Amino acid sequence: MEQLQDWGYLDDTRFAMGYVRSRFHRGVGPNRLRQELRTKGVSSSLIESALQQQELDWWAACLSVAERRYQRNDIEQYASRQKAYRFLMGRGFESEQIQFAFDELRQHG
Repeated sequence: MEQLQDWGYLDDTRFAMGYVRSRFHRGVGPNRLRQELRTKGVSSSLIESALQQQELDWWAACLSVAERRYQRNDIEQYASRQKAYRFLMGRGFESEQIQFAFDELRQHG
């Protein structure tokens, strides 16, 4: 195991960074990624550092998922908005990010 680590084959940092980028591009939010990485045994400090990568815009990612899945009239009705909210929370996005996405959909959708 030590030899594998020396060669760079067992690198938790690289794994966490790559995992976060991969799941980010599939529309998974930070809260869900935290949970997934914890179950894989990655330390909290590495998780937070992976989630803070400069090129990751969680707000835009949440908006992108919302735009692909919903239209403006989908979030005008209370029941539909709650369903959309639960879906985005399940994807791992934070409340503020979801509210931002809904506001953008209302303005531009």
